[in-house]
Parts: sequence; C-alpha cells; structure tokens
Amino acid sequence: GPRRLPGHDCRPRLPAAVARTMAWEPAARRFAAAVTKFAVAATLLAAAVVVVRRQRQPPGTERAGSFLAQPLRPQVERSGEEAAVEHAVLQQRGTRSRADERRLEEDGSVELYDSAEAGGGPLCSNRCYTKFGFTDDDCECSSHLVWYLWVCKKRYGKPIPTQYCGQKNCGGCSYAPPPLDAPSPIAPSPAPSPAPVGPTCAADWRPCTASQCCSTPGFHCYQKDSFYAECRTSCAVGIHYNDPRQLWTPWTCKILEAPPKTNATETLTSTTTWTTSTATSSTQTSTTQTTSTTTTSTLFPPGYRPADESLLRPSNATAFTFYMYRVQNDMNYAPENQNMANLAGAMWYLHNEIVWHKGLARSGTYFSTAKTRIEKFKVRTRATQPLWNLGMNFGVVNAFDITKCTGPYSCTNFKEYGYAVGCESWSNKASAFPHSQWYGKNKYPGATWYSLPGTCPSRGLGQKTRTCLQHEPGGACGNSTTPTGEGNCTYQFEKVGEVSINDLEGLQSPDTFKAMGGYEYNKYTDKGVHMSFWDGKEDVTACQKRIDTLTAMFKAKYPALPDLPDPACDFNQYKFYHKR
Repeated sequence: GPRRLPGHDCRPRLPAAVARTMAWEPAARRFAAAVTKFAVAATLLAAAVVVVRRQRQPPGTERAGSFLAQPLRPQVERSGEEAAVEHAVLQQRGTRSRADERRLEEDGSVELYDSAEAGGGPLCSNRCYTKFGFTDDDCECSSHLVWYLWVCKKRYGKPIPTQYCGQKNCGGCSYAPPPLDAPSPIAPSPAPSPAPVGPTCAADWRPCTASQCCSTPGFHCYQKDSFYAECRTSCAVGIHYNDPRQLWTPWTCKILEAPPKTNATETLTSTTTWTTSTATSSTQTSTTQTTSTTTTSTLFPPGYRPADESLLRPSNATAFTFYMYRVQNDMNYAPENQNMANLAGAMWYLHNEIVWHKGLARSGTYFSTAKTRIEKFKVRTRATQPLWNLGMNFGVVNAFDITKCTGPYSCTNFKEYGYAVGCESWSNKASAFPHSQWYGKNKYPGATWYSLPGTCPSRGLGQKTRTCLQHEPGGACGNSTTPTGEGNCTYQFEKVGEVSINDLEGLQSPDTFKAMGGYEYNKYTDKGVHMSFWDGKEDVTACQKRIDTLTAMFKAKYPALPDLPDPACDFNQYKFYHKR
C-alpha cells in the first residue's frame, strides 16, 4: 500500500472555491436570521397600520363581507381638513375596497378613470364644481392617496376655507350665492333696485359652464356635456382628438347662449375722402368732406398677432362654395388640420396609397387603422389679402400628420399668408407642389388635393396647449360664419354625406373575399384578385369611369344636394415662394 511520508497529511483536500464557501456559511446563517427578524417586525408594523385604519374608518362605510364589517373601535379625533378630504374620497370611492386602495397605493399606479361600477369618467374631467358657485380659476385637480379631488380654495376670486370635492360628483362641495360685488357683464340698472349680478363672461378658449356666455364676439359657449362647456369659434360634434387622451369623450356642441356684444374687440379705423362739386352760372364750388369708417374685427383671438396687418381685415378675394372629400376610417372628427381632396383626388389617393395593401388592410404610411368610407363636405373658402394680391385663391398644400403640420418649409407660409386653404393639382408644374413626383403619373382627370389648417398646427395630437391654441387659431370660421378672408377665417365646412368603400367596390362579404385570397389591387400586376374595380391605374378611361361611379353613388344617396363645380386650383409655387 501507499507509504506515508513524514509530515504529510493524507486527508483528501476540498477545492479552494468550496472551502471559501464553507467559510462564509456562519455569516450567511446570521444574515438570514436578521432578515427573518426584520420580516417579523415589518409584519407587526403592517398589522398596527391595519388597526389604525380600522379606528379611522367612519361608521356606515364598511363593506359587507370584509374585515371592515367587524365592530370598529372608537374613532380617533381628526382635524376638519382631514374629515373633509376623507368625506370627498368616500363620495367617489363607490364599491372599491380598502384592500384595492392599499394595492394601488403600494405599487404606485395612478388611475386615470374611476371604477366602472362607480360610474366614473376621465380624470378630473367632470367640472361639477360650477354648480356650487365655483369658477375654473377657483378649483384645481389634486390627489389624495390614489383618489383625485377638486380642491377649491377660492370662490368668485376670494379666499375661502378649503373645500375638497369628489371629482365625479363634487361630493363635499357646498353652495354659496355670489357676493353683491362680484363682476358682471351687465351694466347696473339706474332703477333703485340693483340689477342681477352674475359671473363674468368667459374669456376665449376658457370654460363657460357657469357664465354660459363669452366675452369676445365671434366666440360661442359650446357645450361638451352636462359638466363642461368652452368658448370656441367653432365646434364639431363627436370626440375631439386634439384634446388630451384622457378627455376623449364626445362633444354635443350645443350653444348654451349667444355671445353678448361687448367692447372687448379691437377696432381698425380707416378714413375715406370724397369730393362733391356744385356748379353755378358764375362760380364753381368744390367741397371736400372726410368721414371715418370703423371696421371691427371680431374673429381673431387676442393671441393672434400676424406681422401683416392686412390679415386682420376682411379681404377682397372671391368666395367659393364647393365640395371636398376625405377618405376616412370609422372615427368621427372635424377636418381641421387635415388633407382633403375633390372627388377625383380622393379616388387617386385611394388607388395610389390605400387599396393595394393586402387583406383589406387599407392602411397608409402614418396610420394602421383601415379606411372604410369617403366623406363629403360642403366647404366655403375665401383667400386672404396677401394671397389675393398675388392673383391666387389658394395657397400651398400643407402636409398634416396626426394633426401636425410637417411641411413644406416648416409651414412658414402661415405667418406670411395666414391660415389659407391650400390646393395642389397635377395639370401643370406650377401647381404640382409639394408632391411633384406624381406630375405626369396621376391619370385621374382634374384630381386636386386640399389642406385645411386648423388650430395649433405646430403641435401634434394631444400636445396642443392653451397658449398655442390662442396664438395659432387656424383658418376655420364659426359654424354660422361666412369666411371673411381674415388670417384666421378662410374656410367653413359642413359634412353632407358619405359612401362606404365596400359599396363603391361592390364588395358584399369582406370576410369571404379575404378567405378566398382576394386582393383589391396589386400595384405590380396592375389588377386585383377576385376584383376588377381598380384594374388599370394608368388607364385614363378606366379612371374616369371610377370617378363617374362614385359621383353617381353620391347623387343617388343624396339627391337633394346641388351640383357644385370645383374651383380652379390656381396655386403657383413660383409666385407663392417668390422670396426663396
């Protein structure tokens, strides 16, 4: 057998890594014991918090079947402010339990909506405080734990003890009549008894739920719902996707009250001089008379200050009334900050950019929601004076992507020409801009594209601020206003009809069409599969036939609509950009 050498240890040796691990085992056991003690202490602390919360729970608010339904200990004394906050929270809690509240509090999540069973709406969107005599400047949206409240520290601009109101129904608010010295848009009566005093008319683009009037002529108090209304120049029924996402609820656009006449608008004064002559047998008398004519501009918001003062006056341009069309999905919103077309232009857009996507996707470059219909609008337009001075009724077509103007040239044309309606056609090179790549390739006769600049075109959807809306009012006039040609009143629109794309193609069963491998149009073979409607993109005769088909469908569906010819697209890029 093996021999043992003097001084040699024959015991097997462990690897160095294992030996180091074993050396740390006592320390690891001590650390684990410390963690266990800490966990026990944390559990005891949590239990103490539960006991305190039981003590603070008001009587009658416990839920059946929960631990809060057990007999409660006497309540701890609370301050008036704490009681008011908790009362408001309980008003909007609905059926949510304290366990749910603790879970939301611990994971740090923030609710934008109340629970469905509580019947809540968007975060602090129900401006119910106006029913209690508060104005928009008196209350602000704040939070308590995971609940959002209206915190009202003033009433009619004067400090009051803070009131905490639930954001859903303003539980916790108390009503107080307006003071006698509150400002009023109505002059006091000379009669011995004072005239009724009410809240001041709302400023431009501000809430008008309480006053139901606007301080500036040209603005109307449009109602969104029973809790909110706003002073605006125009309003489209439905969801306004320019609003923040959490406020995407429909507008009714009911005018609560016609705006009163005030002296809040600016006036522009011009002087006209004429000469009258009277002749007698011996002398001739010449009399010169001067008169001043005052023109009041009522449409532009206080923030709109163009460099060219002629944009503040009505223009001498010709007014046009015609139809515009928009290829649209199932969502409803106003055509402001959107690209439009005449009927031939809409067909070209469908053929060139939409129907060649497989599986009836009908998507595009900047969207994935399928187009489903062709909307028809009756539009009235008038050019601004700087544009009319160049001999044009239409400016450049601005590209809009998700309501933001992206070109051409950073959309600087608004400063020089106002928010004029743009047009583009491919009948000549001067008007084939900014999409000159389609010059000579668009075979739809008379195809024209338009652009309708709206409010705050420099910002995208959900990013438009109040300041931007005031300084960049867009070109849309009020719904009952004829375009004047001022820089911010160049067009007015009204939707008058729509036709389904499926009906246009004669597609009765889209699901069956897709299951059979149908293809509306293959741009590589220039024809469809199980569909021939779009065959021949560069065939002028086929393109005109498709135009005639859509025209006949609108005529059959809306026979009362008059025939309105398209105005000539007289945009000339060389004149328009003569300074470049």
